Amino acid sequence: MPLVVTDSLSVGDLPLCLNFQDIRIEIREAVRELTDNIRDIADKQNKFDFRQELVNDTQNLFDDNEEHTIEIFTTYRDTSKVTGIEIFPVKDYLEALLNDRRSGRIEISATEISIISDLKFDEDTQRWRAVARFIQTYERVHYDIIEGAEARRRVTYSDVTSKTVEVFVDVLDCYTKNGKLKEGGCCAILLGDIKADSVRKGIS
Repeated sequence: MPLVVTDSLSVGDLPLCLNFQDIRIEIREAVRELTDNIRDIADKQNKFDFRQELVNDTQNLFDDNEEHTIEIFTTYRDTSKVTGIEIFPVKDYLEALLNDRRSGRIEISATEISIISDLKFDEDTQRWRAVARFIQTYERVHYDIIEGAEARRRVTYSDVTSKTVEVFVDVLDCYTKNGKLKEGGCCAILLGDIKADSVRKGIS
């Protein structure tokens, strides 16, 4: 992911924290933290208080959890036909996962996290922006208890969705342990809207 500068900026103007190749790793780690938190919030095997704490932590990953939204595809349960896209404010989506009362265990995982756009400076907002993509698998699972044997895992619904997430990189003043202003500042990575690109249904 090369850095892209505008006419008013040169490479020499770039903050030091953006000059490191690690910024790509840090962006992927921010998206990974998001997807891991979503997985653990949805998992009813985790204690409710822990899941509630994760809801709060996950909202802090976003630039503005009240303004930004998460898209999900809606489908007919008995076919693979997509009926549309539902859009939820980030907070509402996370709380819906937390308070899901339907039977079965929700298991969500994410793979193939990648950065699919250049990191660009937005003159209007004075911020750096990029777009990342991940593949999310959603499963509703029942575990059948069989006496004298391991529980049998039975998937009653599944889908795989390709999603993109907007990423903002802000350069902030920060200080060393000695209280001195750190040269070059620090990069703070925040997330924006999450959009659903495509979906593939499995079991329904």
